[in-house]
Formats: sequence, C-alpha cells, structure tokens
Amino acid sequence: MTGVRSAACRSSPQEARGWREQLSRHSLLPALQVVAAHDGETMVGFCYGTPARHYEPWTRVPSGHTAPVVPPDRLATSLALMELHVTPAWQRLGIGRRLAEDLCSGHPTLTDVYLTTPDGPTPARRLYASLGFHDRGLHVRVADTALAVLHAPLPLRAQEAGRRRPLREGLTFTTLTT
Repeated sequence: MTGVRSAACRSSPQEARGWREQLSRHSLLPALQVVAAHDGETMVGFCYGTPARHYEPWTRVPSGHTAPVVPPDRLATSLALMELHVTPAWQRLGIGRRLAEDLCSGHPTLTDVYLTTPDGPTPARRLYASLGFHDRGLHVRVADTALAVLHAPLPLRAQEAGRRRPLREGLTFTTLTT
C-alpha cells in the first residue's frame, strides 16, 4: 500500500515513512474496511475507511473552526473514507470510482460519507464530484497541506449510462474488514 500511495502522491521517502506510521495507527481502528485493486500480483490501487465515530480526529473541532469535520448528529451514521490512491499508470480507468463504490457499499447502515482531499482543482476532486461529493466549506491543515472536507450521501451517485468504462480484464478487487 505504501508503494501505491507514494507513487500516487509523489511522496518523498520521509513522507512515505510518516504515512507508514499513520497506516499502522489506522490499522487498529475498529471496523476498518480496505478495498484493494490488483493486476495479477501487483496492487494498483486501494482505499480504506471506517465508521466516522471510530475516527477520533473527525470528532474534534479543528483549530480555527467552530464545527467538527463530521457534524455530531451524523457521527453514528457516517463513513470516514480515509485514503484512496491509484498508481499513476492506472488512473483515469475507473479504478478509483470502483474502489470508492465498493468501500461505501460495504456499509449499508450508513447514510453519509466524508473525506478530506487537497484543496483546489485536481483529478481526485473531479472523481469525487462525479460520485456526488460536495465541499462542506470546512478546510483543515495537515502539515503543510490545506485539505477540503467533502461530503456525499450514500449510496454514491451512479455513473451516467454509457460513460462507465469496462475495467481491464484480469483486474481484481478484494475487500477486507478488521
């Protein structure tokens, strides 16, 4: 997973080490669900999340704000989509969409999903908009990165008929839950 994230984010070795530590902490969260995409033995993308009530940073009010990332009345019914990454050679092929859809469909009792993503116009923001996410107008800073908080109702918005790309033959998706 570290290799996929490092390639997708063009991370420095120092950033990759920090993310490995974060992944170790996240792996201990209750009800964590991971969805991975593989081409044969090679992982080409992944995402993971947990019910928002288990992700403590989203229950706090960020510095300089008056509201938490997830509104308190939504904590019990929301999913925190914590990471979604696809290696650059595999981007724009529908893999990120499928990862998000599989993760979100694995939580049928939840009604909302929240995530943070770098602020500004990016391919990831376009993907999230196509899935029905909108900017909550809440921005947080992690290290030197400004992040926008996005929200979508569940189920995620389906892709328009005729626009869905067939996924490459041999690509497999696996879901694991802790």
